[in-house]
Amino acid sequence: MKSKERHSNCFLGVNNNLFALKLLFRSAPGIGIYRCVFSVLEAVVYLTNLLFLRYAVNLVQNEGTYGAILKPLLFIAVMLVIYHSSKAVLDAVLLPRLEYRLQCGLKLSALNKASKFDLSCYDDPAFYKKYTMAFSEIVPRVSDVMASFQKFLSSCISLIMAGVLSYLIDPICALFALLPFLMMIPKKKKNSIEYDMNQKNVELNRRKGYVQRVFYKKEYAKELRMTNISLPLLSMFRKAVEESQQVYKKYGFKLAIFWTVENILSRLFSQYLILFYAAWKTLVIGSMGYGDCVVIVS
Repeated sequence: MKSKERHSNCFLGVNNNLFALKLLFRSAPGIGIYRCVFSVLEAVVYLTNLLFLRYAVNLVQNEGTYGAILKPLLFIAVMLVIYHSSKAVLDAVLLPRLEYRLQCGLKLSALNKASKFDLSCYDDPAFYKKYTMAFSEIVPRVSDVMASFQKFLSSCISLIMAGVLSYLIDPICALFALLPFLMMIPKKKKNSIEYDMNQKNVELNRRKGYVQRVFYKKEYAKELRMTNISLPLLSMFRKAVEESQQVYKKYGFKLAIFWTVENILSRLFSQYLILFYAAWKTLVIGSMGYGDCVVIVS
C-alpha cells in the first residue's frame, strides 16, 4: 500500500512539474527559452574550456613553445569574458522584463481560472483557503520549477558530454560518471522525509505568520493595547512553535542521516575516487597525460 502511495506521489510530482513548465511557456515563453538557451550555453562553454585547457596542459608536458601554450589560454579567457559579460548585461536588461511578463501572465491565468468558479464556492472557507494559497504561491512555485529544470538540463548536457570525453580518454573513467546514480537511493529517501516535514509545518507556519501579521500591523495596535486579545494570540504562537519543534525532533535526525550519506557518496564518487584513479594513472603508471588528468579530475 505504501509503495503504491509513493509511486502515486512521485507520478503526481512529475505531473505537477510538467504542468508548471507548461504554464510557464504558455504565460511567458520568452523566459523559458532564455533560461534553456543559457543552460545549454553554460554546459557548452564549460566543456569547451576543458578541451582547450587539456590541450594547453599537454603542450606544457610536451615542452611546447610559450606562444603555442598561450593561445588556448587566451581563447579560454576571451570566451569566458564574452559569455559572462553578455549574460550579465542580458540579466540586467532583459531578464527583469521577462520575469515581469511571467508574473503578469501567471496571475492573469489564475484570475481567469477563478472567474469561472461559481460565487457560492467563495463561501466555502476550505475553497477560499486553497484559492488564496494558490494565487500567492503560483509565481514562486513556477519560478522554482523553471530554475530546477534549468539546472537539470545543464547537468544532463554536461554529464553526457563529460561522459563521452572521459570515455575517449579512458573507458574506465566513464564508469565514475555513472556511480553518482547510486546517490538516488538516499536522496529519494531524504526528499521524502523533507517533504513530510514541510507538509507538517505548512499549517504551523501559517498560524505563526498570522500572529506575526496581527502584531506588526498598525490597524490592530489599538485592540492589542486595550484588550487581552494578545494573550490567546501569544498562546497560539507558542503552541505552534512547540508543535513545530516536535516536528523537527521527529524528522530532523533521520533527515540529517540521509543528508550525510548523500554528501559522503557524492564526494566519494564524484571527487575522491576519480581523483585517486587519475593520479595513479598519471603519476604511477604514466599512461595518462597531464591534460587528460586535468579533464578527468574536473
